[in-house]
Parts: sequence; structure tokens; C-alpha cells
Amino acid sequence: MILNAQMPFSPTHPQRTRVLLLMMVLGGGLGVCVAALREFRERAFRTGEQIRAELGLEFLGMLPAMKAPASKPLFDLPSMRSIFGRKRRGKLGRRKVVPEAGSIEHEKLAPVMRYAVDEPLSAFAETLRAVKIAADLTLPDRSTRVIGVTSVLPGEGKSTIAMNFASLLSNLGNRTLLIDGDLRNPGLTRAVAPEAKAGIIEAVLEGKPFKSLLVMEEASSLSILPAVLHGRVPHTSDFLVSAGMKAVLKQAIDEYTFIVIDLPPLGPVVDVRAVAPQLDAILFVVEWGETARTLVRDTLGSHHIVRDKCLGVVLNKVTMSRLKLYEHYGPEDYYTGRYAKYYHHGA
Repeated sequence: MILNAQMPFSPTHPQRTRVLLLMMVLGGGLGVCVAALREFRERAFRTGEQIRAELGLEFLGMLPAMKAPASKPLFDLPSMRSIFGRKRRGKLGRRKVVPEAGSIEHEKLAPVMRYAVDEPLSAFAETLRAVKIAADLTLPDRSTRVIGVTSVLPGEGKSTIAMNFASLLSNLGNRTLLIDGDLRNPGLTRAVAPEAKAGIIEAVLEGKPFKSLLVMEEASSLSILPAVLHGRVPHTSDFLVSAGMKAVLKQAIDEYTFIVIDLPPLGPVVDVRAVAPQLDAILFVVEWGETARTLVRDTLGSHHIVRDKCLGVVLNKVTMSRLKLYEHYGPEDYYTGRYAKYYHHGA
């Protein structure tokens, strides 16, 4: 018997439910493969937990990638110095050191070199204050703290961190000296004192009084001993451990509360390992998302004296908006976005 054709209640082709389920399975599998590939290729440090787990060192905080600050600082700097007692003498009665070689106008510094002073309530400045607290707690009996700043590779921001950290210390009322100890590539001097004619080399090799070679950053009263190269220094590691260098440090210890030394990177030269016995602590800078974890771990593993002197590690140039992608619930870094009301940028 032949019946009339009936109107179908559902399409017979394509089979949407089956196709949808198949695409979900294939899409999920592809997503897992992509995620696994990205995880396999992710070889840099992204979180504080990674620092603690892989290096076994104290994690001191994250330094956000800096934006250009406002033209005027958030607080009036003379007022801040009054609050923190900049004009008062320390408990040891040391006199204020007045550089004779000249001064640096704050406005002429690149914004990244004066960020901690211009933005004292930023997350960047707060991390540097955490570094100071770590130094205070680690070295409670030292009247003068000599702290070196280094990294594994060039370009991770160690000189910028050294300048901002020293400026912050000085702006808080501590007599602070910043020394450019990177004699192979004195980027700090080029950035903050490009017109300097002499510096640490003349103090060590020619016996010139280091006070006559200092330049002062006006806004924070930070004293800076530059490194001016008139030619190649062939044996920089020997220079840093020479009797002349020790004499300069000894004189500086009698005058300052903090001495911050911008050191060469650990990877290419041995200078940091040579000078480490003269330091009280070392601040280690790692570029977020760039420097390979295995490189940092292996480098510190082969420089035991540097590791033993390590005050802690800071992650630099952090893109804070992407931080949640690498954190899970629990660690404080995951909640960084909720701390925003405690930090202020600009006037």
C-alpha cells in the first residue's frame, strides 16, 4: 500500500546534535592540546610561588611595568622629607654628605628613573619599601647596609631598580649612596649622570676623595658615585675587590646608612661573585615572563656565595592585567586587582 508523504517533524540531514557533540569533543581536545603546548613553552617566571618553589629564595614582590608619571609628584617632596625627618641627624650623629661634583635636576631624569619618588603610593614604590623592610629584618645589627643589585641577563631592569630603590631610601630620610659598579656597561651613569667627568674608577685607581666625585639627585638628596669610562677596564673583577675599592667602601660606611651598588649581570661576567664578600645582601631582579627559569636556577646554583647573600627576588616589568592568567585562587598575587584602591598613580 502506498501512502501519501508526511511532513517530517525534524530534519534528517545534517544531524545537528551529532555534529554539535562531535565539534565539542574536537574543540575540547584542541583546546587541551593548545593549553598543554603553551604550558610546555612557558619557561619563564610568572608568579611568586614559582620563585619560592624553584629557587628556594624569598619572593619580595612584583614591580609593575611603569607608566609615565604625572608632571607633578603626588606629594610635595620637601614636606615628605620633613615628615620622615630628613634634616635630622641619625642616631650615630653622622653629618650629611654634600656632593661637590654637582647635582642632578629631578625633572631631567627619565621618568622610569624617578618613578618611586614621583609616585610614592604606587604598587611599584610599595614593593621597594618591602625590599627595605626585608633588609631591616635581615640585617638588624648593621648600622650601614651594603646592598648589591643584579640580575642574570642584561636588560632586566636592574639599574632602574637600583636607582629607584636608592632614591626611595634617601627620600625616606636615610643617608644613601648609590654606586655604579657595572664597569663593563655603566648604563646607570649614562642614564642619570651623563655629564660626569670622573667617578669610582678615579677614586679607586687615583686615590681621589670619593666625596669630590659625587653627584646629588636634588629631589631625594641621593648621593651618586658614577662610573665614567675613558677606556676599557680589562680586569673589572679585580678592580671591585682591590684595596682601593675596599678603602672607598670603608669611608662610605662611615658616612651613610645605606649603600646601594648597581652590579653587572651574573650571566656574562664574574664580577658579582668576586665582590659578594664585601656586600651585606644582594637584591636579585628577574624580568617577568622573559628570563628562563632554568637559566636563573642554574646560574644561582653555580654561584653559591651570591645565593647565600641573596636578600630576595623581585619580578620586574610585570603586566598586572595578565597576572590572573597565571595564578590560581589562594595566592595573594591573584587578588592584585583588588588592591588598586590602596595604590595611587598621578596627582
